[in-house]
Amino acid sequence: MSNTMSSDEESIVIRKKPKQEITEDDEIINTTTRKRNLSQLSDAEVSDEDEDLELKKKKLQEQEEQERLKEEASKKKEEDEKNKKTQAQSGYAWEDKIQRPWDIVGTEDNEALQDQQLLNKIINIRDKKEAVNTAALQRGIIRSMIIIIDVSQTMGEKDYRPNRFQNVLNNTIFFIEEFFNMNPISQIGVVSLKDGLARVVSPLSGSPKSHIDALMKMKHERIEPRGFASLQNGLELARGMLMDVSAHCTKEVVMLYGSLSSTDPGNIMDTVNVLKEQEIRVAIIGLVAQVNVCEKICKITNMSDSSYYNVAMNEQHFAELLMERIKPLPLAEGSEFALIKMGFPTRIIDSTPSFCSCHSKLNRGGYYCPACNSKVCNLPIQCPSCELMLILSTHLARSYHHLVPLKNFHEVPNSEIETGKIAKYANCYACKREFPLLKGVNSNKLLSTMRYRCDDCKKDFCMECDDLIHTLLHNCPGCESKVNL
Repeated sequence: MSNTMSSDEESIVIRKKPKQEITEDDEIINTTTRKRNLSQLSDAEVSDEDEDLELKKKKLQEQEEQERLKEEASKKKEEDEKNKKTQAQSGYAWEDKIQRPWDIVGTEDNEALQDQQLLNKIINIRDKKEAVNTAALQRGIIRSMIIIIDVSQTMGEKDYRPNRFQNVLNNTIFFIEEFFNMNPISQIGVVSLKDGLARVVSPLSGSPKSHIDALMKMKHERIEPRGFASLQNGLELARGMLMDVSAHCTKEVVMLYGSLSSTDPGNIMDTVNVLKEQEIRVAIIGLVAQVNVCEKICKITNMSDSSYYNVAMNEQHFAELLMERIKPLPLAEGSEFALIKMGFPTRIIDSTPSFCSCHSKLNRGGYYCPACNSKVCNLPIQCPSCELMLILSTHLARSYHHLVPLKNFHEVPNSEIETGKIAKYANCYACKREFPLLKGVNSNKLLSTMRYRCDDCKKDFCMECDDLIHTLLHNCPGCESKVNL
């Protein structure tokens, strides 16, 4: 028994030993696998942390770039302001814009000051309207005008922004657009004075596009004013351009002159007397001081009326003086009248293109002269073949308001509201908006009714509608709404 037991024990021991070895190996394997798992987990965590750090870095870089761009933009603004200040300081004192600090001084009663300024503006607008002559006069609505622009060295001065020449070009372009809107059956030509000579910028025609393109070309090419101006050469060239104009057309010359002298080849008064004989009327707008010879030219050619010579005080005044030339001039006493033959063609679109007689270009659509059947592109125009004036009925209607101008509307007095003659709160007849009441802040006194009344229909209009009616419509809505039975 003892032997057997010992053998069993030995077997048991022998069996236990491999079990112990297996467990140790398993433990070694388990430890290695655990280490690997831990290493993988740590790598994954590290990679996630790296991604977060990269995102944070990118965000920080973007923020830094934005801040840098903002700093650069602010630096550029500061540099531009410094450059403007240096440019302003480098120029003459009279070249700067007029500064009136007493107009913007803060007071305890700012609202009252604003009301007073608004009232002053209203008074100025009213005075300008009353100064306009609305009497029905005989005027020439078919006009031929030559615009003479001074391009001498004095036009390079910078008392007008950016300089005299560029300012005159900008105002002339706007003037041509408005001129043809109000005078569609008229013609314009442009002449320049430079180096003592007169040159044609654009010939006499009724197309505003051709004149504007020619002036825009001068503007973009940045032509530098140089030399001296010659009044005589400019007037002689204008007289030659107006020589072939029909007798029923008015002949006008508008000169934009920025010099204080004139370099002429001969006696300028001989040219002025010829202009008077040919009934060519000259108006001059000066940009500097008054010149005696310019005043004499305007007096002689306008029946001793010196009001056609004006000197601009500033840029705004120059634009206003130029816009006054849009209205046709009244005819002289004893002028002869005659019936004018005109054609009213309709636009026709052909199936096959054909050449026009005005530009010799191929196109399908056009207007055919009712007299000679010649084709033209646009209206109004004088037929190149038979010289018949071709227009539309709308062109004639737009020119007619110069002959019968609309009367000025008068402001309703304050006494009518204070006495209760009219309602205190009412609406404009045209736009139906309520009239504002301009009162003093402290006194509560009525400063202006802000109502303008037509003397014929007795309808009241606001300031905006009054301006629109007199500048664009040229017809009173209240008078037009009357039913005539």
